[in-house]
Amino acid sequence: MRHFLAFAALLVGVACINVAEPRQLVLQYRITALGCDTPCIRPNRTPVDTAARGDTVWIEHVIELVGTLDTTIEGTVRPDCTENVAIEFEDSTVATVPAPATCPDSTAPHEFSTFVPVTRQTRWPVDTALTPGFHVIVGRILVAPLAEPKLGFTVR
Repeated sequence: MRHFLAFAALLVGVACINVAEPRQLVLQYRITALGCDTPCIRPNRTPVDTAARGDTVWIEHVIELVGTLDTTIEGTVRPDCTENVAIEFEDSTVATVPAPATCPDSTAPHEFSTFVPVTRQTRWPVDTALTPGFHVIVGRILVAPLAEPKLGFTVR
């Protein structure tokens, strides 16, 4: 069972924030790397933790208000057209997705509702110029309250 839990932790990056303790707010933001079939126009439901340079991986973001005395809360998110994902290697950002961003520095208000997840899928064509090895995928959709879940990933 311990091996399964360790494996599950590698496949899903999670960040939780209690942004207003008196209101007991818990906003959960998790990311999962998913594979895809040919042609790769949408992800399949198979989590992946490795890919070859030149492959395509989908990053699924799920943001959910999971516990609060209020039923909604205002937040700020980045739209699809700007950086939703950063790829880090040895503590440096080596790629962002989408690249290039068509609306840099854009944000929009969003009302989160209890137990109504916000789901977004970001297509990541794994750059052939990336250095093979262990990378970290960082989710960057949620701006306020700030949360950036991280997920370990191997590029071959």
